[in-house]
Amino acid sequence: MTFKQKQSRLKTVVSLLVKNYPMPQKAPDEKLDLLQLVALAAISDDPYSGAAMQAMRRMERDYVDWNEVRVSSTYELEEVFKAYHLKPDHASMLKTVLQVIFERENKLTPDLTADTSPDTIRAYLGGYGNFPRTVQDAVLMFLDGQRDIPASETVLRFTTRIGVVEPGATANAVQLLYKKAAGAKSPRAVHYAICRHCVELCREKPLCRKCFLVHHCDYGTKQTSGKLAKAAVR
Repeated sequence: MTFKQKQSRLKTVVSLLVKNYPMPQKAPDEKLDLLQLVALAAISDDPYSGAAMQAMRRMERDYVDWNEVRVSSTYELEEVFKAYHLKPDHASMLKTVLQVIFERENKLTPDLTADTSPDTIRAYLGGYGNFPRTVQDAVLMFLDGQRDIPASETVLRFTTRIGVVEPGATANAVQLLYKKAAGAKSPRAVHYAICRHCVELCREKPLCRKCFLVHHCDYGTKQTSGKLAKAAVR
C-alpha cells in the first residue's frame, strides 16, 4: 500500500470513527488545572474515561497532595488503578511525570506556570528533557495547542491493526499520518473516537465480527475471513 493509499484509508476510518463516536460538547478535562491534566494523561491512554477521572479524584481525596502521590509506593498506586480497571503499569508513568516536575520545580501545585496559553505550556513541558512524550502530547491536545494526537500504546495498536503503519512505527510517522488524514477535524475529537472504539470493539482481544470498520482493517479482514472459512468447512 502506498503512502497515499494509507492516507486515504485512514481518512475514511477517521471520518467513520468521528461520526460513530461524537465527542461530548463539554469535555471532562476543560476545567482542570495543568497538574491535573498531566496526571489525567498519565493515568490512562483513555483520559476521557470516567474511570480515569474517578481514579484521579480518589487520589486527590485520599492523599494529602500530589507530592504524597509521588512518594507513595508503586504497589499502592497500582491498587488504586486496579480498583478502576485501569492498567496498573500506568502507576509508574504517573510517578515518573510527578518526579520529573518535582525535580525541577521543587513543588507539585496547580500554579506550575502563570501563563496557561498553549504556546507557553508547550515550551514549559518541552523544557523537561525526559518528560514522557505521550503525556505532553495529550496535555497540549487538551489545550488545543497542537494538531498531533498522542501516539499512545492504544493508538499505535489500532493504527497498526488497520494496516496503515508497520509494527514498531515511530510516533512521528503515526502523528504525521493522522495530521494529514484528519484534515480540519479536531485532533481531540479524533483521539476521543479512537479511545471509545478501542474500549468498545478494538480491544486487546478485538470483536472484529461486530466492527463497522472491518472492511477498512487488515487485521479485522483476516480475522473474519478466517472464521468464516472455518465455519464453511464445518
